[in-house]
This record gives sequence, structure tokens and C-alpha cells, in this order.
Amino acid sequence: MGGGRHSHQAFADLRYARWVPGEAGFSESIRINPEPGQVWGSRSAARSSPLMERVVFISFTRVTAPHPRPASPLPPLYSRSIDGGQRFEEPIQLNGDPDEDLSALIMGGLAQAQVFTAMAVSEQGAIHTFWLDTRGMTESMRAALYYRRSDDGGARFEEEVRLQENDQCPCCQVSAVTSGPSSLFVSARQITGDNIRTPTVMLSDDNGASFGAPVKTGGTPWRLEGCPLS
Repeated sequence: MGGGRHSHQAFADLRYARWVPGEAGFSESIRINPEPGQVWGSRSAARSSPLMERVVFISFTRVTAPHPRPASPLPPLYSRSIDGGQRFEEPIQLNGDPDEDLSALIMGGLAQAQVFTAMAVSEQGAIHTFWLDTRGMTESMRAALYYRRSDDGGARFEEEVRLQENDQCPCCQVSAVTSGPSSLFVSARQITGDNIRTPTVMLSDDNGASFGAPVKTGGTPWRLEGCPLS
């Protein structure tokens, strides 16, 4: 992460193929992004989750260039298939549009970034999406953690929620998982004090309506003047 400016740009496609037990091989792959080269094929990998036999949910990061500043060139998108992956719906943008040009901080030609998405789907079909967000970032180079939920199988999403202020390691992958009918866990790397970067876990026991305070995972404090990208 050091040594001057670097480029984050990568223009890729996200493709989906399905294998059904008993069949000879995978289905022919289809492109999920509507136009070629729309996917940020970097560390911020796409996330997928199946629900029942024929419903598939996908979240990924889109890259657009050139982009009108301060609009984000890296918004998180969501799409779903309700026919077993034969066709995916038009992706929707999960984040609200930023109103600051932070290209002097973020580098790589990016005015803003909403990246490193996580997605978890409950047994009841609630879809929970999370991402790191540069809105509000200062020279401390710390991101915020945002959340957005759907309670109807991904047809509509509630408004985005800012779960954590700008105290998150900006390039570390967020993780999320559900358990039982209403428990939801989300993990990210929090920055405290003098660049102490510690993984934390937040728990919601009401299906994402509220979250407890971040709990540190323990271990020796890790001081690092840079993001470990992990």
C-alpha cells in the first residue's frame, strides 16, 4: 500500500454457471453485469448466496470510467435470479450517492469508493448486505461500515444504515453470516488508537433491526501503518 500512488482500476465481467447433481457438467455461463467490463475484478470479490432451489443472490462492485465526480466509480450492486440462474435481474445500486470528491485521499483516480461488500441470507429470505464506505473519510484514511437489508427476498431494500463511523480499515474484507431465524453476525477490522487494527464482530439478534457494539476477537494488538488487505 506504500510507495506512492497506485491504480485500483480493473474492468472485468462477472459470470455465473450452475452444476446440478446428476448432470454431466456445468451449465453454459452467463454474464451478470449488463454491459461488458463493468465489474471491479480486484480484491473486492463478488458474493453469492442461494435460497431454495431456483433463487440466487449476487452482490458485486461495479466500476465505471470515466465517472462524474464526486459520484462513486465503485458502487456496490445487487442482483438476483429467480429461475435457477438462467437470467439475472437488472442490478440495483445499494449505496446512496456521495457528495465529496476524495480523489486526493483515495488515490488510483477514485473520487469515492463503496467496496468490500458482504452478503448473508437468512432461512426466511432476509438479505443482509454490508460494505465499507469512504463517505466522511479524512486524512486518517478510515472508512465507515454501511448496511442495507431486504425482508422480501430481494425485491426491495430498506434505506441504507451507517453502522460504524469512520473507524474501519478501508481495504479489509467485510464478512457476514446468519444463524437461526434472527441472528446475524458481521465482522470487519476496526482501527483504534495509534493504528491498532483489530478484527471485531457485531451481533444482531433481531434480524438486523439493531446491532450490539463491536466485540474484539482478541489476540496481540497489531499496529500497522497501512491496510493488510485481509
